[in-house]
Amino acid sequence: MLYYFYYLYFEYEVGKNKHGHIMSNEFDIGYFSTRAKAQEKIQFYKNLSGFKNHPLDCFKIKKLGVKFETKIKDKSLVDFFVLSHYYSDNDYFDYPTVFPPFATEKEAKEKMEKIKNEKPFCDYPDEFAINQFEVDRYTGWTEGFRELDDVEVEGMLSP
Repeated sequence: MLYYFYYLYFEYEVGKNKHGHIMSNEFDIGYFSTRAKAQEKIQFYKNLSGFKNHPLDCFKIKKLGVKFETKIKDKSLVDFFVLSHYYSDNDYFDYPTVFPPFATEKEAKEKMEKIKNEKPFCDYPDEFAINQFEVDRYTGWTEGFRELDDVEVEGMLSP
């Protein structure tokens, strides 16, 4: 059966690198059983350090479907697995790939095995990760964040 969940994250633009590519920072906040629960979290986060310096449209909610073999009584008690692949080039440009959630770790590993010899994944074979997430129970960045200062981004951004 297909069940829908809501992925809440925060993304803001840092600037452009020397090649003109937009650079941004992104923070995973959590996965939620309903859109309303994700929106409630935005109300909490919008006043925290770092988050409060950006407009509300930096908070993003993405609806995701996850196939489960059995019927779920309470989506708030679900755990699922997310496969990701992430690498950076020498110009500090990031290339993240996050796949839709899987009901089991085995399914995530099977997907990884299926694609690990494809481009660009085969060039960075050690950059895969599988993370388990608890719906409505995991949230990150609960104390806010510190933005990069000018010294830290020097050389990364175009003049």
